[in-house]
Amino acid sequence: MTDSELNKLKGQSLGPITATPAKIPLLVVMRNGGSGRSDTLSGCELIIPCGFGMDFWVALQLRTARASGMRDDLTAHLEASRFHFPTDLVDSQSGLEDIKRMQSEHEAKYERRPHNRRVLYWDKLSIKYPFTFEYEELVNDWLAAKV
Repeated sequence: MTDSELNKLKGQSLGPITATPAKIPLLVVMRNGGSGRSDTLSGCELIIPCGFGMDFWVALQLRTARASGMRDDLTAHLEASRFHFPTDLVDSQSGLEDIKRMQSEHEAKYERRPHNRRVLYWDKLSIKYPFTFEYEELVNDWLAAKV
């Protein structure tokens, strides 16, 4: 629905709202900090079927709901000192898949740059793994180090 169509409908007298047999499956995930406290992560998430996104988006924005995306969610978890799944849980299968996805994105971005504009990670900065973090190698180094 375009903005002009929405404004046209708002200008008309719609009458009372009636219930219809048509139902849209909707999953509401409530988040709260527990113990009656409100924090950065309090709120709810709506999971709706494909094709209904714009209708829900317009309805929620007209009723002053606050929307946030993935980057905002990561920032909120960082500020609340909480783990974000799967990004911060690298021991899980989902965490490993997320790391591989991010590594391929960073490598693709690096490969798109001209050769004379690429950062020479190993030659200039001595960074062995610039696009990933080798947790297992780091842990093995820590275990092998004698204090």
